[in-house]
Amino acid sequence: MNSKEFLEFYENELVKKEKEIFTLKGHEYCYSPDTEILTEDGWKNIKEYVLNKDKTKVLALNPQTFEMEYVSPIAWLEFSFNGEMYHFYNKRSIDLLVTPYHRVFCRREKRKDSSFNFFTACSILYKKSPLFFKCGGGKFKGEKKDYFILEGVDSKTHKRLRVNKRIPIKLWIKFMALYLAEGWVLQNHDEHYTIGIGQASYGKAFKEIKRVLKELSEIIHFNFNFYKRQFIFGNKQLYNYLKQFGNSYEKYVPKELKNLEPNLLKTFIHYYALGDGIINDNQYYQISTVSEKIANDLQEIAMKIGKYATIKYYEKYRDFKIYIGLSNKYSYDRMAFLEKIPYKGKVYDITLEKFHLLYVRRNYKACWSSNSGEFDRCSNFKRVAEELGLHPIEVLWVYALKHKDSISTFIKEKKVTSNEDIIGRIHDERNYLALLAALITECRNLPEGHKWKLENFKSNEKEVK
Repeated sequence: MNSKEFLEFYENELVKKEKEIFTLKGHEYCYSPDTEILTEDGWKNIKEYVLNKDKTKVLALNPQTFEMEYVSPIAWLEFSFNGEMYHFYNKRSIDLLVTPYHRVFCRREKRKDSSFNFFTACSILYKKSPLFFKCGGGKFKGEKKDYFILEGVDSKTHKRLRVNKRIPIKLWIKFMALYLAEGWVLQNHDEHYTIGIGQASYGKAFKEIKRVLKELSEIIHFNFNFYKRQFIFGNKQLYNYLKQFGNSYEKYVPKELKNLEPNLLKTFIHYYALGDGIINDNQYYQISTVSEKIANDLQEIAMKIGKYATIKYYEKYRDFKIYIGLSNKYSYDRMAFLEKIPYKGKVYDITLEKFHLLYVRRNYKACWSSNSGEFDRCSNFKRVAEELGLHPIEVLWVYALKHKDSISTFIKEKKVTSNEDIIGRIHDERNYLALLAALITECRNLPEGHKWKLENFKSNEKEVK
């Protein structure tokens, strides 16, 4: 590209869109229609969620504290789009297809002290430094419970079946994990209510399943035997609860269990892996299931305990494999590829009442990303200003000076001072100057007496330099 071609590109593509960057045109901040969002009822397709004006709360992340909370939507957005969409992906955990000015949530370095921030999709095209997307992690409060109540059932012959049973919650979590991994129920014509949990006598979980069933049998009252690689027992009260989960292809994790506190969810994941998985040197769990609902639920639970789960579907075997990393490094992942894809059709998004950061996925790969909304694009500068006792203009100007110095060094010494392309620095500097103009305008219009009123601003030259 020669200088004439570049200036034509600049005038036609960048200058033309400058107003859109700072006035938030809706269609520039949307997802492809095959994107899913995580709600309190599990994963939902964003297109269907928008078209139905679904009011189910969506799991949101506070970008400052990383605390998670279910938040209500306040707007459902559908737009026609004709242009290039940006596809971020890697083999393991990232697959985002978004419009050019959608804000993605990532950080530039792998270091722990490097903070996550929002970047417009099109600006990342010019950045050479690697970007790391937040795929898991976060702080989920969850519900604290001491007991699970197993409701009584009608019985003419056994009075104790009519009585509700109080089961210690940790014992119940262990049993449910083992049952959902390897269990089944059967009602015979002679009203025998049979429950089974599969496991070979030499299996890694044999002794633990036996111990769990022994503790549970003392509360619910049943006898169990081991026969042909199965633990077999009968109890109408327990059968009545378990039958709702269906067969192997229909199983799911109940909503009330998925919303328990993280320590209990960690127990659930561990015992599920004992029943139908591999625990690899305490580095990750590898779990298999034929139920898509179970795969989805395990991915959700992994995120709520601060980890991340990758799902792979094998068409040949009609089988899902879930990989859950156990170390903190699995809470983020590096973007490997970025490509622009021609697109003509509808795009979708929502606006949440707060935080504006939701858990999304595409092709079973999930990460945190933003929603459309009235973003304060100067919010980060204001937050830092509050923390340091400075004016937001001072903070913003430091960022602008950093890019200005890099550009000056390039012109004087013909070298780049960082691993970011100089063209990217120039585009960022242009954006910072536009933000500076917006911030000056905002401060000029603040009410009298406000500490950031432009007339009261006196720059600390030493600190700014």
